[in-house]
Amino acid sequence: MEDIHKIGGIPAILKYLLNHTDLIDGSQMTVTGKTLAENLADVTELEFDKQDVFRRLDNPIKPTGHLTILRGNLAPESAVAKLTGKEGLRFDGIAKCFDKSVSFCHDGSVSYLRFVFVQFGHLLYIVGKGRDHSRNGPYI
Repeated sequence: MEDIHKIGGIPAILKYLLNHTDLIDGSQMTVTGKTLAENLADVTELEFDKQDVFRRLDNPIKPTGHLTILRGNLAPESAVAKLTGKEGLRFDGIAKCFDKSVSFCHDGSVSYLRFVFVQFGHLLYIVGKGRDHSRNGPYI
């Protein structure tokens, strides 16, 4: 939020959306007694060439959203994953799979797993430790 504030905050983003998309109706009355467009009249326009916090809608970080469908041996019936955008479009690597009977530390954490050869960059999947104890794995 601090980075958004430095580039003009939510008002600057609203002004961009109002002036360059059809996503916002500026004629709507606000609690100030003015329309949204009137409230944003004096707000400075976003300068996309001077910041990298907020991007034009026609220039996204990646062309798809943050949800993706997983398929393969870890998700034979498919699964949905929420991605942050830093993962990339594909994972090729080592997946460490554990049965639900895997022993966790007393606090329920998986910190002990570093002793069973799980390294940075590995995908860790624990069968039967989902929220409903089904085949779904936990959020790790």
